[in-house]
Amino acid sequence: MRGRKPKFNLGDRAIGKESGPASFRRKVGTVVERGPGKSEYGVKFDDGPMEYVESSWMEPIHDQVGIPA
Repeated sequence: MRGRKPKFNLGDRAIGKESGPASFRRKVGTVVERGPGKSEYGVKFDDGPMEYVESSWMEPIHDQVGIPA
């Protein structure tokens, strides 16, 4: 059985969803690793250190302005 396609690839830009935890809302960063959890990604935020984030708390950014796709 094949697994799901990952929500993010390494190097993707992402932004915290409004429905996620307050500490991640509207924060913008770059996905730098997958894991440690099954649905977690390491995100290096533009305004701080790398943190592990649930994929459901983030959405991809597909432009340079920081507007969610």
